[in-house]
Amino acid sequence: MAEREREADVLRCLRQIALFGGASEDILRPLLPLVRERRYRKDMYVFLEGEPVEAVHVIRSGLVKAATTDEAGREQIISLLRPGDFFPHVGFIEGGEYPATAQAMEDTELLLIRREEPNSYILGSCFEPPPFG
Repeated sequence: MAEREREADVLRCLRQIALFGGASEDILRPLLPLVRERRYRKDMYVFLEGEPVEAVHVIRSGLVKAATTDEAGREQIISLLRPGDFFPHVGFIEGGEYPATAQAMEDTELLLIRREEPNSYILGSCFEPPPFG
């Protein structure tokens, strides 16, 4: 994929994240150097429930299962995530632990942004203050 096509694809994927949904290309473009690409083979774990949240992930291609384990040790599937979906939905800004285990159900390509890199930029630049009056 040519660099311009890659950038356009990454920008499209970023807009899938609610946090960035209304952001213009001018605001999102500085995030491009922060976006990492990762590939996972079928059955590989992206992260495990209880690990510290390190990144938000956007599915470029593939299928990811989010699941927890109940007290009896049985798997409880929370969701199946497809291209355009992002996860986790909690913990990116405030930190904490991953609420579920994420596992690739087929060969999967993800985009990720590590949470410590863009926090000040996101909070300071992606949103306009609410109108008053």
